[in-house]
Amino acid sequence: MLTTYRALLRGNHLEWLDEVPVQIADADEIPVQITILEEVDLSLPSKTQGQQMSEALEQLAIANKDSKIGDPLLWEREVRKDRELPGRVG
Repeated sequence: MLTTYRALLRGNHLEWLDEVPVQIADADEIPVQITILEEVDLSLPSKTQGQQMSEALEQLAIANKDSKIGDPLLWEREVRKDRELPGRVG
């Protein structure tokens, strides 16, 4: 499993921008691969994909709160009303 931690590389030392990861704190050495990021503002707090998705869904909910549906429970009941199924006799 790959895990990403925010850090700055200064010479041959890493400076953690957040808390030191638990797996790393007590280890003598851990193999890592470093990816150089271009034009990334590390002063901004990092957000997980889940946090970004949650914020996007909240914005959608706010934007759609005055939708034509009105009460979503009533709309769902109306849409899901029983109907005759093709090829079946009542």
